[in-house]
Amino acid sequence: MGNIWNEKISATGKYLQRENIWNDKIPGIGNICNGKISEMGNIWNEKISRIGKYLEWENIWNGKYLKRENIWNGKYLEWEISGMGKYLEWEISGMGNIWNGKISGMRKYLE
Repeated sequence: MGNIWNEKISATGKYLQRENIWNDKIPGIGNICNGKISEMGNIWNEKISRIGKYLEWENIWNGKYLKRENIWNGKYLEWEISGMGKYLEWEISGMGNIWNGKISGMRKYLE
């Protein structure tokens, strides 16, 4: 995928580059695919905050587009992404449900 982790981490103003982010698990709000971003607020091409902004992902899952709000509201638990990036499984605690790529509320789907 190349260096798609190349945006500002909003909590610190620092920058980070990562390759091959689709082969790891993201536990908690902290470790994000071997690039440890504990209690920060940035993910994949767009700056977000943990209090209600949104991020946009483009051309990450088979060219599909996903837009999701409020995933960092202190309740984001974990997700695991398949090695080819074709699907993902989410577990969200206390803020609605995202199961097997279905985004409740946003009515977007992944393949």
